[in-house]
Amino acid sequence: MKTRTKGIVMNKKMLTLILGLLPLTVSAADKVCSQGEEKIKQTQSELLTLDLEQLMNLQITPLKNTQAYSKTPASVYVITDDDIRRLGASNIPEALRYVPGLHVARIDASKWAITARGFNDRFANKLLVMIDGRSIYTNFFGGVYWEDKDVFLEDVARIEVIRGPGASLYGANAVNGVINVITKTAEASETHQVTFRAGSQDKAYFSTRRLVQLGRNTCGRFSIKYADRDHSNAAAGGNLADDWDVLRFNFRVDQDWDKHNALTLQGDIYNNRVGQSSSNIFEPPFGPVTNFNSDNRGHNLRLRWHHTVSYQEATTLQAYYDQYEQESQVIGAQKITTYDLDFDHQIQLNDQHSLLWGVGFRLTQDRFKNTLTQTLDPRRRTDHLFSLFIQDDITLIPDTLHVIVGAKFERNDYSGFEYQPSARLSWNISPKQTLWASISRAVRVPTRAEQDATVVSAVIQPDVLLFQGISPHQVLFFEGNDNIDAENLLAYEIGYRTQLGKRLSLDISTFYNRYKHLRTIESDGFAFSADPIPHFQVFTTDDNRSDAVTYGVEVAADWRATDAWRLTFSYSYLDVHLHIQSKSQDVFSDSSVGSTPRNQVFLRSAYDINADWEWDAGIRYVDELSTLEVDSYVSVDTRAAWKINPDVTVSMVMNNVFDQHYEEFRQGVFGILGAEAEREIHGQITWQY
Repeated sequence: MKTRTKGIVMNKKMLTLILGLLPLTVSAADKVCSQGEEKIKQTQSELLTLDLEQLMNLQITPLKNTQAYSKTPASVYVITDDDIRRLGASNIPEALRYVPGLHVARIDASKWAITARGFNDRFANKLLVMIDGRSIYTNFFGGVYWEDKDVFLEDVARIEVIRGPGASLYGANAVNGVINVITKTAEASETHQVTFRAGSQDKAYFSTRRLVQLGRNTCGRFSIKYADRDHSNAAAGGNLADDWDVLRFNFRVDQDWDKHNALTLQGDIYNNRVGQSSSNIFEPPFGPVTNFNSDNRGHNLRLRWHHTVSYQEATTLQAYYDQYEQESQVIGAQKITTYDLDFDHQIQLNDQHSLLWGVGFRLTQDRFKNTLTQTLDPRRRTDHLFSLFIQDDITLIPDTLHVIVGAKFERNDYSGFEYQPSARLSWNISPKQTLWASISRAVRVPTRAEQDATVVSAVIQPDVLLFQGISPHQVLFFEGNDNIDAENLLAYEIGYRTQLGKRLSLDISTFYNRYKHLRTIESDGFAFSADPIPHFQVFTTDDNRSDAVTYGVEVAADWRATDAWRLTFSYSYLDVHLHIQSKSQDVFSDSSVGSTPRNQVFLRSAYDINADWEWDAGIRYVDELSTLEVDSYVSVDTRAAWKINPDVTVSMVMNNVFDQHYEEFRQGVFGILGAEAEREIHGQITWQY
């Protein structure tokens, strides 16, 4: 209870500070970026009425150079701002629910397991996630703190999802996929907006945004968001103490310095209180459920300068600073500070070669407070990352045949020098048909915890073991290994994308992946101790004694049945084969085989009943997670929205319509209790003015 109170006090302090800044934005808001207001309204109208051909020609940047979606030689899926709105999503994971080939599973009220093409986990360490090019992947556990790395969904322009390696451009850990959340420029945002939401799980949600004219060519956006989510039902019955609340302030300022230079400055300040329920596996008496809170807070600042030399040449310089702090009963206190600098240069050398290259440097400093359950040696560490990439887009036959070759070279403090090349072929068979193929190498770098941590990972209750007439516990320890190598992947992909008439498009991707040096957990001896009670200490450590092969297919179709009705369908199949070396004593890696469903089927419908009413519905089938003992399930979601007038919209969303509760994932570490996804309903009102 003490931790919870502290979190609320801190939220109030930050809220006071933020509200003190608002008068500055309000007083300047009389002139709301007036030069761009008509452009904003026009852009919104176009986005809401994109026909199939416009969507296929949507300009995206998954390979850093701008390309039409239909001609991109990669397994790409784009979620537009209109998709997010019509999904009724309240956070990034919910917006990703219907992406083909992506496995999105709720662990509890605030935590998610998300990955592409296998090996899902609370910290899916083979998926790189970015917000406006700023990496939110943590190298402590490897993965993303989804409960902390949130955005204002109303400010998102689109989410680009790459299934498959993106390491030749984005670097290490972009192994199975890349997610880049791209926010709107301040000028391209709606004017002012206020949103209220309340429901069965989202107890309270409030966000407000103001658009401010800061100068002749400078526009600013200032936003505040507060969300309070209720606790979940435990898979074993009863309620968990996993309720969650977050307070976040965000700003973005865009300046068109002149026709050749554009500057962007944006940042976040946030404070979260995350509840958690755990079985007491760390100290006697063992067994009873313990409830605790984690106070998470952070801030970041990003500066980007884009310089257009000519229509054939441009440079981009980006720098960002990020600090994250967490105080938890389980993993103690941590503070991680990141400084990052990147420079990109794109130039059209001639009619055949478009060259893109860049260099980068990242410095990460961390500090940890050790606990009974987790210690790090050293407690403080500073890591450096140096990188260089180069990519050449070669036109073999104009408007028909392209080859993109490139590689990224990195030097990190965990596995040393890494190289990650790729080659992609794009053949535009016709203006509406594209066949593409690729071969790529990617690596997953060892984490701080894998090298430097000692963790009490489980306490096994006494059963038939006897020692001098006493039934001792078995305490399972994990000890880091600073000699562990990077995991690596060699991926082969073939895809086909076509537009069948004016109303139907089809996207098919196939892949074959070979993983080497995957992480295993090996036995490292045992000992007996009588403190604080008699117990055996069983030690484990990291090694690289496993390989794997995965293959599958992903199919997505988009059908505009009428001008007012859109249907999207996707099917994905994944097969995972793990090969553990004979000398390995690993008994845990098998769980990764069944941590991602073999089959997934998604169907979404978006129907405009008339100019004022919208009705959206979706159905998702997710296959069983065999090694996690999670059954397959079918979930149905629906949304209805009424535009009362041009400025005010009221909507109602219901998730899991026909199933009161079911389990989607099991975390299985630190004694964390499993939660169920519940039937949810919430109402929302949005006012733009």
